[in-house]
Amino acid sequence: MKSKKALSLLLALTMTITLFVGCSKKAEDTTTATPTTAGVAVTTEAAPTAEVVASGEPITLKLACMGDQADTFENLKIGEAYKLTHPNVTIELEKFKDSGTFEDSLKIRASAGQLPDISTLKPYMLSRFAESMVDLKDLDATAKNLYATGYAVDGKVVGVPDQATREYVYYWKSMFTDLGIEVPTTWDEFIAAAVKIKDAGKVIPIIMGGKDAWPDYPFNEYMPALESQDGFIWTTMAHMDKPFAADQPFSIAYHKLQKLYDAQVMGVDPLGLGFDQAKVMFGQKQGAMMAAGVWAYADIKTAAGDAASDIGAFLLPTRDTKTDDFVTISQADVFLSIASTSENVDAAKEFINWYYSDAWYPAYIQSAGFVPTVDGVEGKYEDLFVQALALQPNAKIVVYDGGGTDFNSIVTETKFDVKVLGQEMMIPGFDLDKKLSDLNDSWTKARASLGIK
Repeated sequence: MKSKKALSLLLALTMTITLFVGCSKKAEDTTTATPTTAGVAVTTEAAPTAEVVASGEPITLKLACMGDQADTFENLKIGEAYKLTHPNVTIELEKFKDSGTFEDSLKIRASAGQLPDISTLKPYMLSRFAESMVDLKDLDATAKNLYATGYAVDGKVVGVPDQATREYVYYWKSMFTDLGIEVPTTWDEFIAAAVKIKDAGKVIPIIMGGKDAWPDYPFNEYMPALESQDGFIWTTMAHMDKPFAADQPFSIAYHKLQKLYDAQVMGVDPLGLGFDQAKVMFGQKQGAMMAAGVWAYADIKTAAGDAASDIGAFLLPTRDTKTDDFVTISQADVFLSIASTSENVDAAKEFINWYYSDAWYPAYIQSAGFVPTVDGVEGKYEDLFVQALALQPNAKIVVYDGGGTDFNSIVTETKFDVKVLGQEMMIPGFDLDKKLSDLNDSWTKARASLGIK
């Protein structure tokens, strides 16, 4: 990727307009046609079709997706919706539990040339699978997407993002009120709130689901970008020999994180719970706080039932003092990509154009409660998120990139994994300084071995 700083500023401006202006009012459903599928209105006017689709020959498109996104597609019956205008096309969902199992499967299938027709990639996967995916820069869906070209890999649009994400800390308002805790606005206040809840001895202060490595991403993956106010921190680090030195953002951020983990505010066995279990436990008021994106709220709300109105949200406060900039993170997410080995590339392109058209996207994005990525489409947000943003109206938004080709080459060489590192940091007695020193050594060797300057 090129011109990272300029791109970051451009995306940050776009995100500010999309999220803060968009949250100021409830969006109306922009689709006017029927019928509906699982409550999502879809139009019956078909977009121009590729020749292979227009021929009417039966086609099956395999759509690989993970976690909550897979559940959303299934609940909204995306296959039935598409058949309204493309009756010869069957959408076959391939569902994966989480991003880890999903990525492992894609790696194996990519090496065998057997990738699904369409995959929903995470940002950090774009450069890893770029060579296996079709360039989508000429699609109509790409032209009207606010973020697709900004995430191009060496000029290649590997995927078209479905949504923009925001990260929050969910909390029980009544618990905070009972203990006299105000919504924290600095890192030390956040830790102090968790410690006060721990001392009360009734619930787990911060419930995470650390048995699965990935749920610590709001802390271990995002904190270096927040500390540096650089969404492209991984690309920056890829061109440094000692990015884990004491004066660098990664080390500063991780020492702050170690202070949180050392407070032991994630229960007696933070690595003993999986994320699905943690969501249910939080919804049943066995935990006071939980850090996750907008995507997690539907399940949390379901688990909470009638008590859901007591759930609040706030932006994770990582600043040191109240006079420092309040920095929060966002990223484009769920990139629809097409395998270059697909036998139905034209049909897959037609599906993606349909997906981002008025026939599906506006009603889908509002029904799911996600932040839209398509120009002119407004989102529909739950009140707790609107209120959370209103608490920090001047927050600076860091648009997260996920790392480029050089970074991912080093990751492969060194087996560097921030989420696994987060699990290690939760174990009492972990020596962070030694780990950072070892990482500097392996990083330097990897860059030399790979010839990265």
